[in-house]
Amino acid sequence: MGLNTVTLSGLLYTLKRQSTTGMTWRTPGAPLRPGSLYVQAERADTGTMITGTADVDGVISGTGVEGHVNASTGVVTVHFGEWVDGEDWTEASWYDPSLENEAGQVFRPLPVLADTVKYNCVVYSYLPLDADLIGLDPVRLPQDGRVPVFRKGDIAVVHHTDIDVLPNPLTAGHTATLSRGALSWVDLHDKNGLWVPSAGLYTVDLAAGTMAFADPLPDLAAYEQPFQVRHRREDMVLLGDVSINGTISAVAPLTHDYPADESLVSTVLPIGDLQAGTENEFTQATWTSVWSDSRVGSGTTAQFNLVQYPVEVTNKGAIGERWAVIFTGSDAFNIVGETVGIIATGYTSQDMAPVNPATGVPYFFLDHRGWGTGWSSGNVLRFNTRAAHYPVWVVRTTLQGPETEAEDSFTIQIRGDAN
Repeated sequence: MGLNTVTLSGLLYTLKRQSTTGMTWRTPGAPLRPGSLYVQAERADTGTMITGTADVDGVISGTGVEGHVNASTGVVTVHFGEWVDGEDWTEASWYDPSLENEAGQVFRPLPVLADTVKYNCVVYSYLPLDADLIGLDPVRLPQDGRVPVFRKGDIAVVHHTDIDVLPNPLTAGHTATLSRGALSWVDLHDKNGLWVPSAGLYTVDLAAGTMAFADPLPDLAAYEQPFQVRHRREDMVLLGDVSINGTISAVAPLTHDYPADESLVSTVLPIGDLQAGTENEFTQATWTSVWSDSRVGSGTTAQFNLVQYPVEVTNKGAIGERWAVIFTGSDAFNIVGETVGIIATGYTSQDMAPVNPATGVPYFFLDHRGWGTGWSSGNVLRFNTRAAHYPVWVVRTTLQGPETEAEDSFTIQIRGDAN
């Protein structure tokens, strides 16, 4: 027999699939939406799928995986494994006693197939803001358009609202003891959430947490019982520190205990001292229908004695308005507001106190003794009233995307102290 000669013409082979116990990578874009990262991988030994998700603080957790993601930069680090009792694995090649935690556990690596590691996340991208559309120079906004809500040195209100249900039916003279005292606010609603005014119905002792109802009760036919009492505890605090992870600290300790899962923290816009007043009083010979803060044309010979009988206003009744008292005869006139229109007709022989329907008290008071003689049709007394309020711009924005909540709302409360 001759010698057999073998010639290798080609070879088909495969490499063992590469495994790993940890990875670090950077997402294609940043910043990420907090809590949006999801990671999965296949275990090299069993083929079982490992999954993990990130919370809003960037901590990745799951069965067989842990790690962290920086939402600002998009850098992700994950380790595949599980915590086990260290004393059971002292002979393992990966064991290191210095890595044991306080419970005596050590992180045991679990190899996964590298080509099965996958992730998904939500990356924010921002379109240039049109200053004409938003009415604000976008250069003043942060790059991502998000404005910090809390800052160090700001005032905030920590508060918790609870609900008590009153007996059904409500009886005259009933005194309701609420579930807690030391309250800052109490409101009454019917079964359907309709607000019930307190006037003539009840009085509240906030410190004791009690409500005393009138005897006899007013007509409550418009409301459906049982009534619900919403009451709130709160602390107004000065913020001493604001952390990037969403933690805020107050300079002084809170005076109440608050349930963490039901309490809220609200921002405060300090306004300062407010007081209603009057300004720009002058007369005008003829009404020109021009609302000017200075006289148009000539004045009148007749005058109103503003020194002895000034225009009187109250914080509750006054609004920010320009007023014109336009004479229709020698002693009769109309009261006209720039925005409210004609609200009253009066005479120089009578006091004038037109009522603000929103508050039930006069817009202002004119004493009839201030009118001099010589008024004629067309003459005008002009003055402005200044309200005890503060102009606030409220803008609510909604991120693009599908609806995530059936309904949403926010509340603005005007509050103040009186000396």
